[in-house]
Amino acid sequence: MKMVAVLAALALGLIACDGGGDGGNGGGNEPEDTFVGEDTEAPPADTLVPLDTIPGVDHYVPPRAEYPKPPYGKTVGTVIEDHSFLIPGDNTVVKLSDYYQHETKKLLLINASAGWCGACKQEAGELNGTFAEYGPKGLDILYTLFEDWNGGPVSQEFYEGWMAQYGGDYTTVLDTTFEMGIYFNVEATPMNMLVDLETMEIVWLETGFNAAKLEARLDELLP
Repeated sequence: MKMVAVLAALALGLIACDGGGDGGNGGGNEPEDTFVGEDTEAPPADTLVPLDTIPGVDHYVPPRAEYPKPPYGKTVGTVIEDHSFLIPGDNTVVKLSDYYQHETKKLLLINASAGWCGACKQEAGELNGTFAEYGPKGLDILYTLFEDWNGGPVSQEFYEGWMAQYGGDYTTVLDTTFEMGIYFNVEATPMNMLVDLETMEIVWLETGFNAAKLEARLDELLP
């Protein structure tokens, strides 16, 4: 009789474990949900989706080194101030600190020009060839415009007209407050300046346009 009672108790226990209760999962035929806790192992690396492949997710850009602190100067051998310029339309602000210690560029040619300046128009056309030749060696060009065709303030309309006629493969911006005016006499426009991007030191500064002189200096600095 004891054996029968034990077997009966075991049978009842099995029925209870088989999921007949109210908190079961419908008869025990479906697997229970698995809780993913903090100790769950991460999926293999090859199954993760890189952020740069997901639309709308900004790529991570490591911060650049802090721009050199004052004092700043206006002559060869001094550090140039962190000037700001504008690309109209989308109102993009371009700063000299954007170029500081660039990963691939070593030297920045900053040009200051105006719409009324004939030599500026000539240089704008020739700088495409300069950029094509010296760009792979580490040259970047920032072409700034401080006055329109008639000596008035620069505007989006003027910018679009200039780009249609003289725009190059390099970056062209508006110097709306004529920040580059502290480096030269406006009557001697255009101004060309070479800046070492490792230190932001001015290494060459000339007014007027002399293609041979500029090329000779670039050959020295970017052999």
